[in-house]
Amino acid sequence: MRNVLASPSRLRTPRRAAPGARALRFLSDHRYILVVLTAFVASAFVVPTLTHAALWDDWVYVRSVETSIQRHSLFVHELSVATAAFQVIWGALFSIFGLTLGTLRVSVVTLSLLGTLALYGLCRELRIDKFRAAACAALFAFNPLTYVLSFSFMTDAPFTSLLCIAAYFYVKGLRPAVTDTRWIVAGSVVAAMATLVREQGVLIPIGVATYLVIAGRIRFDLPSLKFLLSVGGGPLAATIGYTAWQRLGPGVPYWQRTFLSDAIHADYASLGWRITTVTAAYLGLAALPIALATLPQLRHVVTRISKAGWVTFATAGAITAGMLLALLRHGGSMPFSESWWGPVGVGPRDLIYSRPVALGPTVLTWLTDAAIFGAFFLILIVASSVKASRHGASARGAIGPAGCILAIVIWQFIGTFPPSAHFTILLDRYLLPLFPLVLCLVFYALRGVRIWAGVLVGLLAALAFYSVVETRNWLVMEGKVWQVAEGLHRSGVGYNQIEAGAAWDGYHTYDQARLKGEHAVALPFQPWWLWSWDLPIDGTYVVAMGPYPGYHVVSKQEVSQWFHHDKVFMFILKRDTPIP
Repeated sequence: MRNVLASPSRLRTPRRAAPGARALRFLSDHRYILVVLTAFVASAFVVPTLTHAALWDDWVYVRSVETSIQRHSLFVHELSVATAAFQVIWGALFSIFGLTLGTLRVSVVTLSLLGTLALYGLCRELRIDKFRAAACAALFAFNPLTYVLSFSFMTDAPFTSLLCIAAYFYVKGLRPAVTDTRWIVAGSVVAAMATLVREQGVLIPIGVATYLVIAGRIRFDLPSLKFLLSVGGGPLAATIGYTAWQRLGPGVPYWQRTFLSDAIHADYASLGWRITTVTAAYLGLAALPIALATLPQLRHVVTRISKAGWVTFATAGAITAGMLLALLRHGGSMPFSESWWGPVGVGPRDLIYSRPVALGPTVLTWLTDAAIFGAFFLILIVASSVKASRHGASARGAIGPAGCILAIVIWQFIGTFPPSAHFTILLDRYLLPLFPLVLCLVFYALRGVRIWAGVLVGLLAALAFYSVVETRNWLVMEGKVWQVAEGLHRSGVGYNQIEAGAAWDGYHTYDQARLKGEHAVALPFQPWWLWSWDLPIDGTYVVAMGPYPGYHVVSKQEVSQWFHHDKVFMFILKRDTPIP
């Protein structure tokens, strides 16, 4: 008998799959997230992404990009509270396609797409299955706040996207089995980018370091110090470099100086309870689709709660209930911190006479109840994750990658306090960085608990439909405002005579007013942006969504608004009496 095993000619190496087959297999394996990303990209063609209009106060960052390109050097506008440097550079890169308000908006949409993909990867790092990881990414991407801010040039969506990317890199580099410094350094670099968008980016590595200390993965010695430098070196260098650039170059913008002063001297005791309560409500509303899809299996969550968990639930529930009752007693209801989402829909109210109300008192009451239900669902999830107490090394060893994400969330929550102190109110967009990581942790806590996929997909579809339609309507309206105001200007009306909302007013009059030494004038109406930015607009003409006392209607034009019962019109109004 021939020795077949010993014959080299009989040995065969396994065939490698063709590149095309491997690509198809990869696409099939990740089909759920591909559906989400495809839907997000497709929606950008439904929304008028390239609309020629600045939005709210994103004109400050638009002017920063324009001036940087004109001067061939980095410039951050004096009204910028955020550091914004990376966003200015990122936006300038997209100017190769033409420097327009639309292309700058595309730069943020691109970052939001990358952040959504990173969130999916973060969920996979926590061993969340592909469907739920994609659902988490979709819940974040199509959340009304996330979605509308993704179609602006505000700093909130870029910062949150960079936060997701940095968290993914950190968690990937800090896997329990092996530590990969390359991924950690990548996370540090992205965290530095986030720091150069908003100041609280520096809190990302602080959250990671907190996790490392609690988990017992670093000691107080030289190797650990070097390891911590790989975690936080990027944001540290970015902060030092940005500060040095300001001191040696253009100086610190006025609003950044006041931001630091307000943050230091704020009364956080009075702010704290409201910020905590509002945060719980908004996070509860963001997680509501998960809660409803889990409702039939909620008993399985309850049965997993330990005695320590029930103590946690009772304590946190009582505190939250007390704070919510106090908030409701003061006449509060959702949206508790209206800025970019409210009764008129998504997007802020930035006209003298703004859009018609879309969400009436009854709907807002339902949303308030839903937010409270969602908040207690989150408390229940936290309680189910609390295990019997451990001590020493076993307790530290039990803290996995989810602990790293939780530490980052806690520090980002702390990061909402300084901007809230600066403006003396918590704005809804300040909570955006908490949404993706909290949703990820909720899905992580529900591993092993059945979620009704059909219910979740249906709710996701409804959420996406609402966000896309509302964002489309808002951008169409803003585009119409600018079109009408530009028509007035072409007819010979000066910029200082046209009141057409915060973005139009600031973009067209602020810089020239500072050069000429002009200041705000007394008007029968006084929106915040006129006195806050000291804009010399006399209000001879007003662009609004309805009539206004003391003005007569010059003309009106219909504005396309999908799924509105009544027709919506844009009015050009002229003041009845001349400016004294």
